[in-house]
Amino acid sequence: MSGFKRCFTKDEAEEIKPYLKYYGDDDFNRIDGLFQMMQMGEIFRTPVITKIAKNYQIANPGKKLPDCLKI
Repeated sequence: MSGFKRCFTKDEAEEIKPYLKYYGDDDFNRIDGLFQMMQMGEIFRTPVITKIAKNYQIANPGKKLPDCLKI
């Protein structure tokens, strides 16, 4: 079993939705599927937020990281 403790809630999934484009997958169907799984509480928060935050900082150097992308 993984060391991750918490999955996304519906509210957290909605808050993170605009940043899913930074997940690294350009296929809309995969992003939509990931979002749906997040809403159902089937995805752990930590690895997804970490990956999105890393890619966000690469794409937007010098910009402050949004609060929803902080662990």
